[in-house]
Amino acid sequence: MTTSDRRALLYGQGTAFLEHASFHLAAAGIRVIAVCSDDGLVEAVMAEKPVVVLLHWDTLRESALAACVRLRALAPSGHVPPIVGLGERLGGSLPPLAAFASGADHCIEGAQNPRILVPRVFSVLGERAS
Repeated sequence: MTTSDRRALLYGQGTAFLEHASFHLAAAGIRVIAVCSDDGLVEAVMAEKPVVVLLHWDTLRESALAACVRLRALAPSGHVPPIVGLGERLGGSLPPLAAFASGADHCIEGAQNPRILVPRVFSVLGERAS
């Protein structure tokens, strides 16, 4: 997969995490489409066709569950990439059972650490980080 094919949509409410994660993912060859508003999420997924959607559970809280449900509702009309919940501690802001029940495909704990985040995102993409 080329860098232009590696498109990750990153949705969260805090610019600090979005900038941090975007920097490290881009350095690893993943093009990041950052979304900060709930209104633009579905439109960005439909327009950009990312290969993965990353939802930052720590800033989104319960609205991340609603985002999963909205994205899964797109299935009959087209592109629904894997949905990954990002959080610092599973069970804290990211209850895995609720995440999976709402439509998440994966959960990544320790998302602030680029040594954890980048290889796990590559794993979801079916690749190895270089």
